Amino acid sequence: ASKTAIAVIVRQAIVQSQLLATPLVYHGTPTECRVRLTNSGDTDALDLRAVLQLPEGAGLVSAPPGAALNGGELTWRIDKLIAGSSEEYTVQLKLTADGANALALQCHGPGIVSTSAEAVTQVESITDLKLFVNDPLAPAPVGSEVVYELTLTNRGSKAATNVKVIAQFSDGIEPTRGEGHAARVVPGQTLFEPLPRLAAGETVNLKVFA
Repeated sequence: ASKTAIAVIVRQAIVQSQLLATPLVYHGTPTECRVRLTNSGDTDALDLRAVLQLPEGAGLVSAPPGAALNGGELTWRIDKLIAGSSEEYTVQLKLTADGANALALQCHGPGIVSTSAEAVTQVESITDLKLFVNDPLAPAPVGSEVVYELTLTNRGSKAATNVKVIAQFSDGIEPTRGEGHAARVVPGQTLFEPLPRLAAGETVNLKVFA
């Protein structure tokens, strides 16, 4: 009887992934997530297919070269990931759904090459109130009535509630009435009743006579 031993060297690509996303962004603000693929094996990984599942309502700003968006899935191919190397791919998104936005990555190649990763970005809406005051066009004679025009805009992505507007004057100017919303006059001030709700993008025009 005889025995023959043959040494067989098996080389294997071992692909690992990371999905790096910003933990918190404000509604509608572009945000970046990065896909990092690492081949820790001893042979090149060939013909990989990466699929990034986007959150509902996400808008795509930029993607890796050759990537295609189908529904909520962003797909691109990687011809070769060299053994012992890493590659990073950047995706820019505009997230519009409040709360937790989950992203999921799947990457597959021939044979048993497979990896996955997940990340979550919290999206928060904010209010952003801008008040513009348009002064009277020209100096007015003593004792005459002038009008100040107030424009209040919510530039944010979230409705503002219980908004209070107060017009306060220096000595020598006395307000007489307000228009555009219920108001009351006290010495030196016009106090508008709180606005119950100012939606995102909504503008309210008020007038103060003095």
